[in-house]
Amino acid sequence: MLDADPHKVLTILLLEGVDKRLLQWKHNSEDPLGVNWDSIKTALKESKYTKKYFGRKVTDEDLQKLEEIAKVTAKLVDAWVPDDEERAKAWLNLGKNYNDLKKFIEEFAKDPEKTMQYLNELRNVMHKYIGKKGLQPVGSAPPELEGLSEMRAMLEEILRRLERIERRIEAIEEALKNKRM
Repeated sequence: MLDADPHKVLTILLLEGVDKRLLQWKHNSEDPLGVNWDSIKTALKESKYTKKYFGRKVTDEDLQKLEEIAKVTAKLVDAWVPDDEERAKAWLNLGKNYNDLKKFIEEFAKDPEKTMQYLNELRNVMHKYIGKKGLQPVGSAPPELEGLSEMRAMLEEILRRLERIERRIEAIEEALKNKRM
């Protein structure tokens, strides 16, 4: 399931009405995924659409892997991203103009040290489940290539994927809105 098109995952969640049950995410929570994760997990596990979009039912193992990735991502967001939504949007726009990820993190992250730690954790957990499809674990590249350039590439890929997901959500919401009319 981790190699599934993220848009299909979002489509399932929208078709199951998960978007109407989500609570506002809280930064630095003891349980960063909380009730929202339960809604997402239940929808993916029980949805009649999973077989259509993924070709099979979602297993408990799939959900455990997804949860591990989501928890590391939540910690990364807590360490890096501003709490205020408008500030976060401005911060992301500013980040698009930076060529040096380390410098950007040092200047703008809420907690630069934790941000770097969680980027490495995310890289390792993604490699653990995705393997040779792209990301390599820290330490696997030659020393001259290891470090910031790879993390920057990884972050850029994550940002590209998030932007594609955001565009697809907007298109799905628009389609659903037009369907209701």
